[in-house]
Amino acid sequence: QIRESLNSSVSPCENVWEAACGSWLRNNPLPKDRSIWNYKQQVVRKELEQVRDIIATLELPLHTNTLGWKLRHLYESCVNVDDVNAERDTPLKNIISELGKLHEN
Repeated sequence: QIRESLNSSVSPCENVWEAACGSWLRNNPLPKDRSIWNYKQQVVRKELEQVRDIIATLELPLHTNTLGWKLRHLYESCVNVDDVNAERDTPLKNIISELGKLHEN
């Protein structure tokens, strides 16, 4: 992979950075959601995408105490951003309501 990153058309004496990394930079453009992009981040992103794909395709077990059910439920709750945003203050309102009931007694 090191050889794939090298730009042999540039002399290291003229531009060390371009000679060492020029081809990698051209073949791996900076994603729009990143300010820094390197090989390590690329590998991590690919691994996370693989994990996401595995979880997304898990069959949903019937028993809620299984690891598969918990993983799938957590994944779906994070992915369904519209529902999360629509109900984002509901848990806090419920807690405040419960705390208010403590003062009524």
